[in-house]
Amino acid sequence: MSVEKKVKVMVVDDEEGIRFFLKLLLSQEGLSVVTAENGYKAIELAKKDKFDLVFLDIRMPGINGVETLRAIREISPETEYIMMSGYAVDDLMREAQKEGAILMLEKPFEFAPLAKFIKDYVAEYYAGSPIRGENIKILVVDDDKNELDFFRKLLAGYTVVTVYSAKEALEAIGKQHFDIVFLDIMLSDTNGTELYDKILKISPKTKVTFITGYYEKYKDDLKRLDIKCYLTKPITENSVLSEIERIKASSAPPQKS
Repeated sequence: MSVEKKVKVMVVDDEEGIRFFLKLLLSQEGLSVVTAENGYKAIELAKKDKFDLVFLDIRMPGINGVETLRAIREISPETEYIMMSGYAVDDLMREAQKEGAILMLEKPFEFAPLAKFIKDYVAEYYAGSPIRGENIKILVVDDDKNELDFFRKLLAGYTVVTVYSAKEALEAIGKQHFDIVFLDIMLSDTNGTELYDKILKISPKTKVTFITGYYEKYKDDLKRLDIKCYLTKPITENSVLSEIERIKASSAPPQKS
């Protein structure tokens, strides 16, 4: 990979096999990789060098992954984190989500999704991390199945996940990063503004656009959240595509003069 600066990654896991596997995979994609067998070693390495991305085992002897994340973040606030666990349901994973981890991986890893994530991450890193083209990942949250069908058909050229409830939305965001979320402000199981807060805690870089058929009812909530862009029902194809283009433009790095 002909670039001056490589993505710097640290892999932290007490299993030697996991460290070896991830170092091999990441190195093949042109990333600079170091490994640490525990949280203490990881913190020491973070004091000596700045890492763009850290793969963190959630459960390790001495100091767990969440504690390690918090310690490294004090040293390097811009570092991003991927958490790894052999437990399908894990309270520590939920804590890590609240701390802003961008991805949760369950062991044993599925190779294809992990390899795709790495390729996408590297592409976005060298492009200045804009939201670009068909690589955009979109989540649509609406309890109206007709609306979900509309989004699925309209956005067939993108990576799109549609969910019916807040619970499903949080589960989806816990599994992967989304660039854009179209969020109905009135859901059957929660107020969309409450879900909005939870989404940003898990994934601060995600762009959220509200959709509503009840603007007057929720205009104070939108004002409180400083939401200036939203879509009103009935939603049109042009309004959705224009909003995606607006978000892409606002996330693009500034042009060099």
